[in-house]
Amino acid sequence: MNDRKKASGWLLKSSPLFFFFIVFMTYGGARHGVPWRGLVVMLIVHALYISLIPEKGRRLLLMLSAGVIGFLLDSMMGVAGVYVVAEPGRWLVPAPLCPEWILVLWLNFGFFLYGYVMQMYGRLKYTTLLGLVFALLIYSNATRMGTIVLRSPALLSIAIGAVAWALIVPCLYWIGQKITMFGVAESSTTEEILQ
Repeated sequence: MNDRKKASGWLLKSSPLFFFFIVFMTYGGARHGVPWRGLVVMLIVHALYISLIPEKGRRLLLMLSAGVIGFLLDSMMGVAGVYVVAEPGRWLVPAPLCPEWILVLWLNFGFFLYGYVMQMYGRLKYTTLLGLVFALLIYSNATRMGTIVLRSPALLSIAIGAVAWALIVPCLYWIGQKITMFGVAESSTTEEILQ
């Protein structure tokens, strides 16, 4: 059991590395016409995590919540013409709906978000700022890589994405906190909840 606890601790500390590894594999797959590559990598990495960590169900619930919300948000942005996904990045889901590789990014975000929800408790402005920064990085990076094409003027499309993310990311943190605290006694401390 002690080895399992060590492995779990190592995984949690290295989660940013795994998060970004999945992100880069997902972008690379979409860019090179293999939009399912990120999904395969995500399933392997998440299966490793799930086998070694506590709170499996709650983490998966937050992951699925982020996936559904992200799919709806990006589908609405696609329908509204904020951006268009490059054809090599499409697999099964038809345009203008959110493609699988963007859904993988949302699922991955929700999966790793679970480890940080309680640390951000009561810090709504930071989660809003995090949403803004993530949106700027994601949309500008995806445009530079050729996986999406922003509607002209591109700055307006990025601004729309940034505002959407500034609203959605705090909502996901709030959902994560509710999921994390569900069934936990009122007198429990944050440290006890995260154990």
